[in-house]
Amino acid sequence: MIDGEHVTASGLIKGRKELGVAKAISGIDANQAILVEELAKFKTTSPFVLLDGHFCLYNQEYEVSSIAPRLFKELNVAYIVMITCAPSVILNRLINRDKNVSNLSTTQLEKLQNSEVEHSRLVAEEINVPITFLDVSGDNLRYLPKLAEMIISYFLTL
Repeated sequence: MIDGEHVTASGLIKGRKELGVAKAISGIDANQAILVEELAKFKTTSPFVLLDGHFCLYNQEYEVSSIAPRLFKELNVAYIVMITCAPSVILNRLINRDKNVSNLSTTQLEKLQNSEVEHSRLVAEEINVPITFLDVSGDNLRYLPKLAEMIISYFLTL
């Protein structure tokens, strides 16, 4: 597998700001500025940092808001893996994780995911990095070793 350290964007932001459990985010731009600062301060001995985050978020009005491509450039993103999953599976995971009923429907999750897929393509093109899509709804996790090999091969050619 990849010798990297996994960190979540929300985890880095939560170090400085309480986010709450709602999936609608206030202050998206301010949160992204915090993310850039906190990732820059993040200490690791691993050669790679695997940043787990979103390309789009719901704002306070529950409208899909795309993260500016410049943010991904500021974060020095070098490779994108866009992970998708069946909205019903995502909903169940949210309910299990948050220990309550999610305030999002499968329709809203599908809309957000479709927006993220589209926007991730645009970001990859704009910041000129490779992108790989991986759906984890079924047994596609068996492809993770091959994905890791592809990513490592890419970095070895740089």
